[in-house]
Amino acid sequence: MLKKAIVVKPQWAEPHYNYGRLLKKQGDREGVLKELQLATQLAPAAHLYYADSLLAAGKLAEASSEYERSVSLGPSLKAEQRLADIYIRTGNRSGAEAILRRVIAESPYDGSSHLSMARLLEQDGRFSEALSEYGKVLETNPQSSEAQSAITRLQKYQGKPKG
Repeated sequence: MLKKAIVVKPQWAEPHYNYGRLLKKQGDREGVLKELQLATQLAPAAHLYYADSLLAAGKLAEASSEYERSVSLGPSLKAEQRLADIYIRTGNRSGAEAILRRVIAESPYDGSSHLSMARLLEQDGRFSEALSEYGKVLETNPQSSEAQSAITRLQKYQGKPKG
């Protein structure tokens, strides 16, 4: 059915996107990438889905480019978080921090972004800033065992009693 839709309306992005999703379920990674790449040419918003598939295929550089394109076309919390993650994984820590700071400014109650920022700051040895970010994680998700453990660990490291 989707192949028929593609034949009838080859310039319509949605069948390419949906066919790509079907191919993903069938395990055809190359087919997924082909269909989603076509979808991005027809509908720029599809860059996010294409980037997700590239990331799943382990193609970090290409995924990064697609997330950047997605973000340039319009703000997307998901695209910016994934782009920050790729930047961290590829050593672009300052780029990741800039993205996370922007996301946090725009979405101050997004615990996931605060958690990513806290991890980044802790890994960079910026413990006071990391403690603050872990605290913000607990404001949005008081059950976060990772934030609770990190606060205990960092306070112990800094010689402060648990407050």
